Amino acid sequence: TRSLCDWSSDVCSSDLWSRELVVALHIALWTVAFFGAFLLRFDAQFPAGLWPQVRVWLPVMLAIRVVVYFYFGMFHGLWRYTGARDLLALFQAATVSTVITVLYVHFVGPLGLPRTVIVLEWLMSIFAVGGLRFSVRTLREISHQVTLAGTLDQRKRSEEHTSELQSHSDLVCRLLLEKK
Repeated sequence: TRSLCDWSSDVCSSDLWSRELVVALHIALWTVAFFGAFLLRFDAQFPAGLWPQVRVWLPVMLAIRVVVYFYFGMFHGLWRYTGARDLLALFQAATVSTVITVLYVHFVGPLGLPRTVIVLEWLMSIFAVGGLRFSVRTLREISHQVTLAGTLDQRKRSEEHTSELQSHSDLVCRLLLEKK
């Protein structure tokens, strides 16, 4: 039987199918972060007047993020080995993609993207993507600890069973010797 962590490490390996899944998962997390930032900024009520701009901002931001994250190598490698270097690359990729998005909105438009939404979305995207990556690593480590603990427990029981059988065999030998 395969654990969730074994499955997740297969999903996060470097073959093309899983890379597409990983990119799609990132896009979903960024979209949630984007709308979450608006909801936080506007007290859980999305301003209806911003829908036309959001229809431009969101696809632009997502496209920029995908390109920048590919450039920083964020879709390569195995998440089970995520560490400080990956966190730094995530911070850099999120920052660069946010700056490029802001520049795009400033020079191309449409204008009106609230600054607080930019900062909140940047933070939420780092937490969402970083949290997902470190969750995969943590689940894998926990799975290995449970497996190791189970193996050690089985070994201990096996040694106890062997010791018990040996004491029984010693008793049988003594009884047989006494009868002679």
